[in-house]
Amino acid sequence: DVHKRQGEVGSDGAAYVMFTSGSTGRPKGVVVSHAGVVNRLVWMQERLGLVAGEGVLQKTSFGFDVSVWEFFWPLLWGGRLVLARPGGQRDASYLAGLIQAEQVRVAHFVPSMLEAFLAEPAAASCGGLRWVVCSGEALPVHVVRRFFEVLGGVGLENYYGPTEASIDVTAWRCAPGWDGASVPIGRPVANTRAYVLDEFLRPVPPGVVGELYLAGVQLARGYAGRAGLTAERFVACPFGRAERMYRTGDRVSWSADGELLFAGRVDDQVKIRGFRVEPGEVASVLASCPGVGQVAVVAREDVPGDVRLVAYVVLSGEISVDVVREFAAAWLPEYMVPSAVVVLDELPVTVNGKLDRGALPAPRYTAGTGRAPANPREEIVCAAFAEVFGLESVSADDDFYRLGGHSLLVIRLVEVLRARGVSVSVRALFDAPTPAGLAASVSTGQTELPGNLIPAGATAITPEMLPLVDLTAEEIGRVVATVEGGAANVADIYPLAPLQEGLLFHHLLADGGTDVYVTPAVFEFDSRDRMERFVEALQRVVDRHDIYRTSLVWEGLREPVQVVWRQAVLPVRETVLGPDHADPAAALVALAGAVMDLRRAPLMDVHLAVVPGGDRWLALVRMHHVVRDHTALEVLL
Repeated sequence: DVHKRQGEVGSDGAAYVMFTSGSTGRPKGVVVSHAGVVNRLVWMQERLGLVAGEGVLQKTSFGFDVSVWEFFWPLLWGGRLVLARPGGQRDASYLAGLIQAEQVRVAHFVPSMLEAFLAEPAAASCGGLRWVVCSGEALPVHVVRRFFEVLGGVGLENYYGPTEASIDVTAWRCAPGWDGASVPIGRPVANTRAYVLDEFLRPVPPGVVGELYLAGVQLARGYAGRAGLTAERFVACPFGRAERMYRTGDRVSWSADGELLFAGRVDDQVKIRGFRVEPGEVASVLASCPGVGQVAVVAREDVPGDVRLVAYVVLSGEISVDVVREFAAAWLPEYMVPSAVVVLDELPVTVNGKLDRGALPAPRYTAGTGRAPANPREEIVCAAFAEVFGLESVSADDDFYRLGGHSLLVIRLVEVLRARGVSVSVRALFDAPTPAGLAASVSTGQTELPGNLIPAGATAITPEMLPLVDLTAEEIGRVVATVEGGAANVADIYPLAPLQEGLLFHHLLADGGTDVYVTPAVFEFDSRDRMERFVEALQRVVDRHDIYRTSLVWEGLREPVQVVWRQAVLPVRETVLGPDHADPAAALVALAGAVMDLRRAPLMDVHLAVVPGGDRWLALVRMHHVVRDHTALEVLL
């Protein structure tokens, strides 16, 4: 009975339920209160000061929370509600005409749609706008610059907020001439608090990235019919207030000026061949390439187990895909360079103007369109390329990297070629990435490497025993002094590979602090006995493989070297975890830290801990990237 439901509605009562997509595919109904919505609308009026009669453009679907302020803000303060036609929110030309015809003063754009709008020539005639509000996605720096080039007299606001916090909770006013590295999301709105915390809910200092937690009147009541999910995302606030905090899942940091800087999603980080990559960082670099209008970068796994970065670009100038690839290779580390660049007429967007990732097409790695092999050597190399990439054929002029090649496939290709009698180095493929170039630069004969000339039980090592490195007797003495057991425990000494040199550089740059290339892996065991057998197996792996008994030496040497120890004991340390750790695995990783001495083998250690309140055990295996890659780790563990 409708009449029985009528009555006074309190400020904590539900104003609406807005459904958002869930990570499991099951939508979540967010219950938002009247108090939260009213606070947000009053704050916006105090900030932008809508004058009676001014037009506000309403173009966002009512299934998305931006539509709430588009509808109710003008109605509360005497403004005019200007409704866009259905589907008009995607038509930049139509929107420009509507803004001019209806004298719209305030309009909202998702950043990707704002970029498309600014590319419309008619947008320059929309100077009658007073304010443009951006939210829904990270606002790129180049879009801000373009905005003030096209609409110099119009104000631009950058808002941030999840549906779980009544539309928007932070705001930043963009300024012409601003030249920061990223666009801030600003400071909290009225009656709202923002906390940037680490995994133990401890505040992090300015400049350090943590997870954003929100508190205040604008928090939603929770998820309709999802008590467990509500308890997981809305947690108790530990900062002296009897209130809840919402865990956003967004990574941010405080600037020195007290502004929040968006750093991506906690779950947006992807691992590409063992390296952690933020696709947003790659997109930011590509967006600065002259001739690139819009860009989106995503990690795709079109083949199970093969994760690749793919860049989707809308070109605004007369440039080729080759130019974009070369720009990426010049400004990004190899592992962050997209495997494919796909040119689109426009980026697909959802009904609310956000990037529609599901509509991005899979890249097509094509080959065989160039000339055929000209000699038997080229035929061998082309066949090896085809085998590695799973293609029917490859032409002599196809480029390894344009076919989707990366550092791990380089290693596989080298092995395939050697099995066919073609000796080739990894560096040769970087210098000559086509079958024709590679065939011309290599020899079909097997390369003979000098044998190990250090005899077992040697009490001294001389320069003549080290054919792969040029060390003086004094330098050899410095190397031997770093090895437990001295010369008798030295199996071999040779130079660092180019990738290892880069990793050592970053290690030295850390100056004894956190080394990002110390990679952790946590394993859980149902008994101490099984865990101890696992540790014993790891020690046998160390005993068997030279690389796991290798250390680095650089102090007092002209060039750094790696030293293979004959015997190296795997360090094992036992740690006691307190009962208050919600995530014992994360606590164990934090306690172990990310510092490792590269001068002592093995560059691997194990930290053990019993799970509080039970009989299960955790084993944290830390290994430095200088002695392993992602494929090796998968085989090992």
